Amino acid sequence: MIFSFKKALLTAAIFSVFSATATQNTYLETLKNMNFDELAAQYDIAFEGDQIFFKGNVVSILNTCMADPHTIRTKSKVVIETLDDEDFIVIGHDYLYKSVNGLKAMVDGDSVKYINHTIATEKNIHIVTNDDDLDFDHLFSKRYKIKKC
Repeated sequence: MIFSFKKALLTAAIFSVFSATATQNTYLETLKNMNFDELAAQYDIAFEGDQIFFKGNVVSILNTCMADPHTIRTKSKVVIETLDDEDFIVIGHDYLYKSVNGLKAMVDGDSVKYINHTIATEKNIHIVTNDDDLDFDHLFSKRYKIKKC
Protein backbone atom coordinates (compact mmCIF):
# COMPACT_ATOMS: atom_id res chain seq x y z
CA MET A 1 0.00 0.00 0.00
CA ILE A 2 2.77 2.49 0.93
CA PHE A 3 4.73 1.56 -2.20
CA SER A 4 1.78 2.29 -4.52
CA PHE A 5 1.09 5.61 -2.74
CA LYS A 6 4.73 6.73 -3.27
CA LYS A 7 4.54 5.59 -6.87
CA ALA A 8 1.32 7.55 -7.39
CA LEU A 9 2.92 10.71 -5.89
CA LEU A 10 5.99 10.33 -8.09
CA THR A 11 3.82 9.82 -11.18
CA ALA A 12 1.75 12.92 -10.30
CA ALA A 13 4.90 15.01 -9.77
CA ILE A 14 6.38 13.91 -13.11
CA PHE A 15 3.07 14.61 -14.91
CA SER A 16 2.91 18.09 -13.31
CA VAL A 17 6.42 18.95 -14.52
CA PHE A 18 5.65 17.79 -18.08
CA SER A 19 2.30 19.60 -18.03
CA ALA A 20 3.91 22.87 -16.86
CA THR A 21 6.62 22.58 -19.53
CA ALA A 22 4.02 21.93 -22.24
CA THR A 23 1.99 24.95 -21.09
CA GLN A 24 5.10 27.15 -21.11
CA ASN A 25 6.06 25.93 -24.61
CA THR A 26 2.52 26.65 -25.89
CA TYR A 27 2.65 30.15 -24.39
CA LEU A 28 6.06 30.83 -25.99
CA GLU A 29 4.89 29.55 -29.39
CA THR A 30 1.81 31.79 -29.15
CA LEU A 31 4.07 34.79 -28.47
CA LYS A 32 6.38 33.91 -31.36
CA ASN A 33 3.41 33.91 -33.76
CA MET A 34 2.29 37.41 -32.73
CA ASN A 35 3.18 40.54 -34.69
CA PHE A 36 4.89 43.47 -32.93
CA ASP A 37 1.62 45.33 -32.26
CA GLU A 38 0.19 42.23 -30.56
CA LEU A 39 3.41 41.72 -28.59
CA ALA A 40 3.40 45.37 -27.45
CA ALA A 41 -0.10 44.83 -26.01
CA GLN A 42 1.15 42.02 -23.73
CA TYR A 43 1.66 43.20 -20.13
CA ASP A 44 4.12 40.45 -19.22
CA ILE A 45 6.77 41.05 -21.91
CA ALA A 46 9.02 43.94 -22.94
CA PHE A 47 11.37 44.81 -25.80
CA GLU A 48 15.14 45.26 -25.61
CA GLY A 49 17.35 46.66 -28.34
CA ASP A 50 14.53 48.65 -29.92
CA GLN A 51 15.72 52.17 -29.04
CA ILE A 52 16.73 54.89 -31.47
CA PHE A 53 18.15 58.13 -30.08
CA PHE A 54 16.87 61.40 -31.57
CA LYS A 55 19.15 63.93 -29.83
CA GLY A 56 17.54 64.13 -26.35
CA ASN A 57 14.70 61.72 -27.06
CA VAL A 58 14.68 57.94 -26.98
CA VAL A 59 12.10 56.35 -29.29
CA SER A 60 11.29 52.71 -29.94
CA ILE A 61 12.15 51.64 -33.48
CA LEU A 62 8.56 50.36 -33.61
CA ASN A 63 7.37 53.99 -33.42
CA THR A 64 9.41 55.16 -36.40
CA CYS A 65 9.11 55.03 -40.17
CA MET A 66 11.26 55.84 -43.19
CA ALA A 67 10.50 59.37 -44.46
CA ASP A 68 12.80 58.64 -47.41
CA PRO A 69 15.52 56.03 -48.04
CA HIS A 70 18.01 57.98 -45.89
CA THR A 71 15.83 59.48 -43.13
CA ILE A 72 14.09 57.92 -40.13
CA ARG A 73 11.10 59.81 -38.71
CA THR A 74 8.83 59.33 -35.70
CA LYS A 75 5.40 57.99 -36.70
CA SER A 76 3.64 60.64 -34.66
CA LYS A 77 4.45 64.15 -33.51
CA VAL A 78 6.18 64.50 -30.15
CA VAL A 79 6.20 67.29 -27.60
CA ILE A 80 8.92 69.87 -28.28
CA GLU A 81 10.13 71.59 -25.10
CA THR A 82 12.66 74.24 -24.22
CA LEU A 83 14.32 74.95 -20.88
CA ASP A 84 13.33 78.30 -19.38
CA ASP A 85 15.44 78.84 -16.26
CA GLU A 86 14.54 75.68 -14.29
CA ASP A 87 11.33 74.67 -16.02
CA PHE A 88 10.58 72.99 -19.31
CA ILE A 89 8.05 74.83 -21.46
CA VAL A 90 6.17 73.18 -24.30
CA ILE A 91 6.76 75.17 -27.47
CA GLY A 92 4.99 72.85 -29.91
CA HIS A 93 4.62 69.40 -31.41
CA ASP A 94 6.52 68.05 -34.39
CA TYR A 95 8.03 64.93 -35.93
CA LEU A 96 11.62 64.01 -35.10
CA TYR A 97 13.97 63.21 -37.99
CA LYS A 98 17.29 61.40 -38.04
CA SER A 99 19.61 60.60 -40.90
CA VAL A 100 20.48 56.93 -41.31
CA ASN A 101 24.08 57.99 -41.97
CA GLY A 102 25.92 60.02 -39.36
CA LEU A 103 28.90 60.22 -37.05
CA LYS A 104 29.46 58.33 -33.84
CA ALA A 105 31.79 59.53 -31.07
CA MET A 106 34.47 57.04 -30.00
CA VAL A 107 36.67 57.72 -26.98
CA ASP A 108 40.33 57.05 -27.75
CA GLY A 109 42.36 57.58 -24.60
CA ASP A 110 42.13 61.28 -23.81
CA SER A 111 40.62 62.28 -27.14
CA VAL A 112 37.36 61.69 -28.99
CA LYS A 113 37.27 60.49 -32.59
CA TYR A 114 34.20 60.66 -34.78
CA ILE A 115 33.63 57.76 -37.11
CA ASN A 116 31.02 57.17 -39.80
CA HIS A 117 28.03 55.27 -38.47
CA THR A 118 24.95 53.87 -40.21
CA ILE A 119 21.80 53.14 -38.22
CA ALA A 120 20.38 49.71 -39.00
CA THR A 121 16.84 49.99 -40.35
CA GLU A 122 16.35 46.26 -39.87
CA LYS A 123 17.36 44.57 -36.63
CA ASN A 124 16.59 41.87 -34.10
CA ILE A 125 14.40 42.99 -31.23
CA HIS A 126 14.78 40.92 -28.07
CA ILE A 127 11.54 39.86 -26.43
CA VAL A 128 12.02 39.55 -22.66
CA THR A 129 9.86 38.95 -19.60
CA ASN A 130 8.58 42.13 -17.98
CA ASP A 131 9.08 41.56 -14.26
CA ASP A 132 8.57 44.11 -11.51
CA ASP A 133 11.96 43.18 -10.04
CA LEU A 134 13.71 44.24 -13.30
CA ASP A 135 15.11 40.73 -13.74
CA PHE A 136 14.38 40.30 -17.44
CA ASP A 137 14.63 36.81 -18.95
CA HIS A 138 15.25 36.56 -22.70
CA LEU A 139 12.44 34.63 -24.39
CA PHE A 140 13.32 34.99 -28.08
CA SER A 141 14.30 37.52 -30.75
CA LYS A 142 12.25 38.72 -33.67
CA ARG A 143 13.37 40.62 -36.77
CA TYR A 144 11.89 44.09 -37.41
CA LYS A 145 12.28 46.33 -40.44
CA ILE A 146 11.30 50.00 -40.39
CA LYS A 147 8.48 50.56 -42.86
CA LYS A 148 7.88 53.58 -45.14
CA CYS A 149 5.80 56.43 -43.70
